[in-house]
Amino acid sequence: MSQPSAIDLATGALTIQQPRVVLGSDLTRARFDALPIGLQCRLIREAAHWSLFLIPTAEISGEVFSVSIRFHEERLDCVALTCGRPEFGLSLNELSAEKEQARQRCHNDWLHQQLDGLPGTQSQGPDAPTWGWSFPWGEIVSGWDVKNGTTEIVIDYR
Repeated sequence: MSQPSAIDLATGALTIQQPRVVLGSDLTRARFDALPIGLQCRLIREAAHWSLFLIPTAEISGEVFSVSIRFHEERLDCVALTCGRPEFGLSLNELSAEKEQARQRCHNDWLHQQLDGLPGTQSQGPDAPTWGWSFPWGEIVSGWDVKNGTTEIVIDYR
């Protein structure tokens, strides 16, 4: 039996099974800070109008991800997922183009299941294609993060 989709296509809300939390555009920073997960997350960066948190290990629809949660002022701005399978490397020292291409294939396969086969648009990046899906609430992109050299899934709330 397949698991229900972790991404609500009508709203973009992401359901994380472990630790249990639903992240969506209606989540404010104040509400997040009051949740058990908000108290457990690691604050990565905070600037004048931005804050970035990390859940190092989260189970989402049968896969393990690290999850970055970014707020712009009080509003949840985006969520980024990176598959945490050991074969893709568990540290920056283990990064390679081959492992990241395999991770992106994993991301794309996982997204295909979550999005029930909804066709996306493809653009060619420097090392691998980037896939994108647009919705009234925002977009989902699967591709390379050029800043840190890894692949990720980004759920961006407009």
